[in-house]
Amino acid sequence: VVLEALAAEGLRPQTQTSSPALGVGLGLGLGLAAASAATSGAAVPKRRRNRHSHPVALGAAKKNKAKAAEVDHAEILRLKVLENATLSRFMTEDVGMKDAFLAMQPMEYSADEVDNSGTGPLNGLHVMKNRGQINALEFTNAKSDGGTAYIVAVVNTNIGVVCGFGCSDNTKHAKHAAAHQAMQRILLPEDAVEELRAVVDAGEQRGQQAIEAIDALSEKLSDTSITLAKPFGTFWKARFGAKLFDRPQEGRSAGNTFEAKESAV
Repeated sequence: VVLEALAAEGLRPQTQTSSPALGVGLGLGLGLAAASAATSGAAVPKRRRNRHSHPVALGAAKKNKAKAAEVDHAEILRLKVLENATLSRFMTEDVGMKDAFLAMQPMEYSADEVDNSGTGPLNGLHVMKNRGQINALEFTNAKSDGGTAYIVAVVNTNIGVVCGFGCSDNTKHAKHAAAHQAMQRILLPEDAVEELRAVVDAGEQRGQQAIEAIDALSEKLSDTSITLAKPFGTFWKARFGAKLFDRPQEGRSAGNTFEAKESAV
């Protein structure tokens, strides 16, 4: 009678419990409740499905768990500022750069992306250092709880600090990724004057006066150089240097708002 009443209402007794007796008891309890409600004419409440047993719900639960386990990249970078003297000093001198630094996203490297030929980004940074094109190069690392290696490349240039942020399940690969990202953010054109002319020709008229001055003083001007950098991947900075009458001179882009390289130049 109980089973027939349950079947009529689309219900089944919960019998998969840790105790067979308890399962039967629960089944009888549900049956009696259903039978009583059917006799009295009251609506029989349907048993609520456990949302965690549903495939969609299980998928959502896994996604939420994965989301909760996501690494806080900003926190990793914040710790790097505290640990690295160069970064700490730079952030103190230019507070406006801190937000851009903390917003960096890591470049991820796998084993097949590492260039061991001697011409990759990591070797390129060391070559630049040996040539005096960058002042200093440091790598600072940390491991997340999940075992992922995070490396920050700190490159000290004549226009300030430039950083690369890399990650991988291997520390060596993460270092290559950090070097790669840093290299992408530093440009050292061979001909500084031609770089400036190209910018003016492209429509950036603010450099026109500089071109006219350079042309007028060409016989007294020497050792021209230009450094272009995108310190943390958000905006550009530029530095133009030269010797005028054998005295070092330089000009720097002001502020941290140049989204276009040409504007910074």
